[in-house]
Amino acid sequence: MLLRALERTDFSYFSGTQFETASETNRLEMLKASKEQFNGGKYYEMFSIIENEECVGFISIFAHSQHIASFGVDIREKYRTKGYGYSAMLLAEKIAKEKGYRIISDSVAIGNLASRKMHKKLGF
Repeated sequence: MLLRALERTDFSYFSGTQFETASETNRLEMLKASKEQFNGGKYYEMFSIIENEECVGFISIFAHSQHIASFGVDIREKYRTKGYGYSAMLLAEKIAKEKGYRIISDSVAIGNLASRKMHKKLGF
């Protein structure tokens, strides 16, 4: 598995994710913010999660301060509950640490049991 910087061609893989209904304008703004690697003066980068040359989902890293970042992970429906989110979080954590972030803070919707289980497994 690898994380690759989001590309415009990845928009076709938004089906089955939270980005599915985003307008073309919003998608392009998201891509631009990620390419510039900041959002409102803070580091932001979005990645496609690639497994066997297939995009299985997306993950972003967003800085809250100089040392604190959070992740946003969204696995495409047909790939959920197969460990891709967990593996992507570990890779994103490595990238964040390389960029100097020491604390990862995340939040999960109370009803999202799969994500809660994954975060617990990751030590949150």
